[in-house]
Amino acid sequence: MLDICCISNKLLPKAAYISFTIYNWFIMSIFVTGGTGFLGKQLIKELNCLDEDVHLLVRKNSNVKEIDHKRLKIFLGDVTNVRTIREAIKGCKTIFHMASLVKAWVRNPSEFYRVNVQGLKNVMECAMEEDVTKFIYTSSFMAIGPSNGKLNTEETQHDPDHIHNHYERTKYTADQLISEYLNKGLPIITVYPCVIYGPGEITEGNLVVRIILDYLEQKIPGILGDGSKLWNYVFVTDVVKGHLLAMEKGKVGEKYILGGENISMGNFFKLLEALSGINAPRRHIPFWIAKMSARYDELIARISKKTPKHTTSTMEIYKHDWAFSSEKAEQELGYTHIPLKEGLERTLDWIYKTLGSNRTKTK
Repeated sequence: MLDICCISNKLLPKAAYISFTIYNWFIMSIFVTGGTGFLGKQLIKELNCLDEDVHLLVRKNSNVKEIDHKRLKIFLGDVTNVRTIREAIKGCKTIFHMASLVKAWVRNPSEFYRVNVQGLKNVMECAMEEDVTKFIYTSSFMAIGPSNGKLNTEETQHDPDHIHNHYERTKYTADQLISEYLNKGLPIITVYPCVIYGPGEITEGNLVVRIILDYLEQKIPGILGDGSKLWNYVFVTDVVKGHLLAMEKGKVGEKYILGGENISMGNFFKLLEALSGINAPRRHIPFWIAKMSARYDELIARISKKTPKHTTSTMEIYKHDWAFSSEKAEQELGYTHIPLKEGLERTLDWIYKTLGSNRTKTK
């Protein structure tokens, strides 16, 4: 039995360092999809602690310069191309499938199905050929659905008749596909990150930082509705830690929500006000006005062929609570998360240092 201590992540407090126990099986190489994304880059950095080769599947134009791993092997391709997956996955016993199309709007909605559903199926088919020991699939809190007055758990069933956009639908559909491949013997463990935030590339997967930047520049016109709708925010390094714990301790066939703190939109902005010294928006925008504005954005987007800043489906999503419990992950995996206040302090410090904001610094 070999104990390996993961010590590379300086963002985590000492007590949160992850100790892995590798039993009498040899991990061999690790296959990762989605490793060039906001979450994926940070996961690959932490995989250094296992001292194993990492096979990373990347698209031709992906930026791999910032990926930090001493035993990284790059394979060109993507999850829609079975041949490239089969080549990259060869010899790997542990799989992290994080690749996903995460957007509020695309011109061709079939792209969501091609990547999020068919892409998952392609990776699982190739994994079956390699006889993998662990397949960690990154789903999304949206696959579970809105909470609307309750606290969602892994047992919550999403109502397929009340799905808001193509991303949400394909993540829900992908979950149904997972059950099929579990029955075929693939050792899948599913994790459900909530709203991820923290230092790192500003992408659709790190939308919270974009919102914070707009807040610091006082570009947020107001709070949607009465500001009472709940969201669950989780710091990116906690989600990385949750993935690694799922690999070490997760039970095949089980699901684990990787969440943080549930807080209303109104209180989220109040917390930002306290930390930044910049006044939170006082105006409240009715949902019907926000939806009309989103329709206009979508119309302009179709004409200009640019991405709309807001969409009607996003406005519908904001009308619901998205509150979640990570109790199962805490009990079975030893998962923990930092308080939102601490996470936002770290994020603001990173914004000031890295992005050169001249706004009031964190108190």
